[in-house]
Amino acid sequence: MDCNRIADLPEVALAEMNAVHQEEMRLLREFIATLEACDHGHESRDALDPLLGALLDHLQAHFRGEEARMEAAAFPPYAVHKAEHDRVLAEARAVAEAWLRFRDYDTLRRYFCEMLPRWMFDHVATMDRVTAAYLAEREGLE
Repeated sequence: MDCNRIADLPEVALAEMNAVHQEEMRLLREFIATLEACDHGHESRDALDPLLGALLDHLQAHFRGEEARMEAAAFPPYAVHKAEHDRVLAEARAVAEAWLRFRDYDTLRRYFCEMLPRWMFDHVATMDRVTAAYLAEREGLE
């Protein structure tokens, strides 16, 4: 499985959201590079733990920050967007927990190399694009 072929995320109407997305992708790529190094015996799998923690912390802060803006702007599909964030955060935490408790490397690798990047791209291209356009208009930033 080639983890290094992760697409850049699409841009949205708000520079701050783009910056958060770019930082998240930087953290994800760093994590994936460490996964790849583990695959080739160049890195201990224990090196993944702090990177995983940083990635999950950023993901949570990203979601909560976006949700606060949506709520403040009375974004009509807020509940749907938040539910998607909650689902993905719970999923990522469950995979991380399986890693920390059982060292389930295959699940960790599949989730962070395939599932999360695919979801991130689709989410930004759809929900975040609409959210950013709405927020930019409401906040007079267009």
